[in-house]
Amino acid sequence: MSTSATGKASLDGAGYNKTKLFVLSVISLVTAGMVFSLRSSVLLDLQKVFFEPKDPLHAAGLVTAVAGVAFLGFAISVLVASPLCDYLGMGLCWPWRAFCISVARC
Repeated sequence: MSTSATGKASLDGAGYNKTKLFVLSVISLVTAGMVFSLRSSVLLDLQKVFFEPKDPLHAAGLVTAVAGVAFLGFAISVLVASPLCDYLGMGLCWPWRAFCISVARC
């Protein structure tokens, strides 16, 4: 973000390494794609092991409800984290992220 002569910020990309941003966004998309792929590959096994013995008629609906909750968490985190990072800036978000990960692993 750069500042024009009037003092207003503009999003022309000046000062950002566009190549690094592109590579990081590609890595992020590949990682998210792998997570979705792994979760969806497990769903059939979950259905066979947990839901079909209990309720065979509704097993598919139950497993999709479970999957929906898992994917909904990702969507909510993107919905909340994106505006927060835009507002606070990455300088404040990265230490907060590190703190949350450290607490979660304890």
